Amino acid sequence: MDTPLTSEAPSVDNPFDLQGLGKDQAELLDLIDSVQLAGIGDDIIPQIVVVGDQSSGKSSVLTSLTGIEFQRHSTACTKHPTEIRLRRNNDSSLTGCRTKVWILPDKSVQRTDQEWLALEKFERAIDDTPEMLRRCMQEASDLIAPRLDPAVRVNESDPRARFASKDKLIIEKSGPNMPALTLVDLPGLVKVDSNKQSVQDVERIEALTDMYMKDPTTTILAVVSGAIEFINATILKKVNQWDPEGDRTMGLLTKPDAADRENITDGFIDLMLRRDSKKYHFKLGWHVLLNPDARSNPTMAERKQREAQYWVGRKWAKLPDYMRGADALRARLNRQLQREIGRRLPAIQERIQQREDKCQADLVKLGKVLKGPKEKAMELGRLFGLSHNLIQQAVYGTFINPLKEKFFPDEHDPKGTPAQNLRAKAVEESNAFEKRFRELGLRLTFTEKDGKTVDVKAKHVFVKKVVEPLLPQIQDRSLPGNPNMRAPYRVFRTHASREWPLLAKEYEDKIEKACKAFLEELKEYAWPPRMRVPLEEHHLGTKCKGLWADARQELDRISTETFHMEIQPFDRAYERCIEEVVRTAATAAEDGKLKHRPLTEAELVAEQMLAYYKLAEPIFIRNIIYQVAERHLLLGMMKIFEITEMLGIPDETVDKITAEDAKAEKARKVLEAEMEHIHTARQRCDIIARRTTARLDINDAALFDFGATDDDSGVDVNMYDDQNGYERSDDGHDHDADDATR
Repeated sequence: MDTPLTSEAPSVDNPFDLQGLGKDQAELLDLIDSVQLAGIGDDIIPQIVVVGDQSSGKSSVLTSLTGIEFQRHSTACTKHPTEIRLRRNNDSSLTGCRTKVWILPDKSVQRTDQEWLALEKFERAIDDTPEMLRRCMQEASDLIAPRLDPAVRVNESDPRARFASKDKLIIEKSGPNMPALTLVDLPGLVKVDSNKQSVQDVERIEALTDMYMKDPTTTILAVVSGAIEFINATILKKVNQWDPEGDRTMGLLTKPDAADRENITDGFIDLMLRRDSKKYHFKLGWHVLLNPDARSNPTMAERKQREAQYWVGRKWAKLPDYMRGADALRARLNRQLQREIGRRLPAIQERIQQREDKCQADLVKLGKVLKGPKEKAMELGRLFGLSHNLIQQAVYGTFINPLKEKFFPDEHDPKGTPAQNLRAKAVEESNAFEKRFRELGLRLTFTEKDGKTVDVKAKHVFVKKVVEPLLPQIQDRSLPGNPNMRAPYRVFRTHASREWPLLAKEYEDKIEKACKAFLEELKEYAWPPRMRVPLEEHHLGTKCKGLWADARQELDRISTETFHMEIQPFDRAYERCIEEVVRTAATAAEDGKLKHRPLTEAELVAEQMLAYYKLAEPIFIRNIIYQVAERHLLLGMMKIFEITEMLGIPDETVDKITAEDAKAEKARKVLEAEMEHIHTARQRCDIIARRTTARLDINDAALFDFGATDDDSGVDVNMYDDQNGYERSDDGHDHDADDATR
């Protein structure tokens, strides 16, 4: 059975006397507020959006529903979304209503720092007087969409031309007798541009309306003026576009007195009672609301009295009470919002948990507040130990996460080997280095007359162009007829292996880059943000510079030894290679017969150089990989966070690394405040989840029904007797239509 309506007598101070809002309903709306404060995300929060054509009476609708006086004169128009939150506040010290106004800026808009500051700092707590509220709303609107001098031409791309801005004005009104309701007011739709609104303004209004209406979490309150045939209403075409089945739309007819004057009342009543075609038969039904006289400024109580008198003796009396008037509309909208919240409760709980996990993780990253030298030293020791453990796993290639840690990824990364897997990255680079070295390491070159260097593969060309011209110029003290012993080394150094230092340096750079990328990941994961810069400044930077310098020094030493020491190859492989070359020396054709000939000195030098190259190449590759990459870079990484390194850090340096700076302190306060909002949202969500009324089956309309239908889809004509004014329910009894509003 539905909750009965309050019996409190109406008064000027208590215009909302027919709400019947129990504790459960108010808690549902409080949950939404806490979810918004916790930054859970607007995409999961259901909302009721008031949309309609310009001059359809939207402002009067909002005033009737909220008690907030919106501008209704013809020259005024809404330029941005306005979210109105009505909340019940049982604070015994509160007399009357309390109103707060603030702005939620659109983060996608480019603004100056001064503009951002003005929007974010705008917050007003005001007395519940119409004039003060109007001034406050105008001040907020001027910040969102500044009023410009009409004589000044403003380009439409100018940030100041913000008609139909996505910035949101929030008005929260609370009091002991307020309903729990949230509405979003949007600028009215315009068919054609005019001197008041440009073509761009019309497009912006339509885009803003589309953004809200297409959201599946949005309940649409489509306002249609009784002054025109409903088939001519632009908003109904929009509804047909974004909610073609009418699942989340309620139609609201305004200005019924205009419909009476135009003799089109019967058409509207047939539409609302589903007696016409099935077009615009919304699942949430229709409602009719009488607008106040535009020339007067009645109180809420006066509006209500005039509205109640208007239905008497007119065709509109055929409609059941729950389809007429502001009180009944508030109740229907509130119940619809509750229903949607109930349906989304599991998703809201999941989102709260996700937000809490992220917030908690961010707090962990900030690290705990450390007091005293002992506590700071212990925390630094813990971080050194964790870092050393992770480096060890990465260098050895085991990639095993310590207990409760998630540094090394378990899944395949489609972008390539992750930086955390340092050993795998090093193996990749070493294999690539070896392959590239085999392809580019040997380059036989000679210089042409124009100075151009030519790389050749034909050995006989190299001998003719390089070795033969070189030998006369490097004659030594050897006896005539004896070969020049230094010639093969010199040809090897100046022509065959000139690319070796460059290839080795490229490889060392890549391994160094992999180590740096790993350390960045390590800092991001293991070290609190506030400690990363001082850690780099007072420890890590110095250690890494030493590693990089040692690796480069080793690289230079290996290159020097390879190219300048001219070490004799003590290896039988060299001798076998030369013997094979001499035995299979090149032959020349003479009179059609093959004849063996001895190698020339230049040819022998070339063969000796190539034999030496084959021996030196793998030795050089291994030395670069073993001595530079492995010994100085990878194994050197393991020394950075050894506990002995930490013990050598002075106390004042420990304090500098572990101290909390102003930025970290501010971030901690923000996260702690967010955690409070999250805990509040969780508590409210858990309380509601335990209540029977909130554990709502998606097809169970009885929990949030208004006693009007059995299918939650508006008016069931078969259950309404318009001659006797009774509503027939499933229990077989007739109930007076006046009791239908709950």
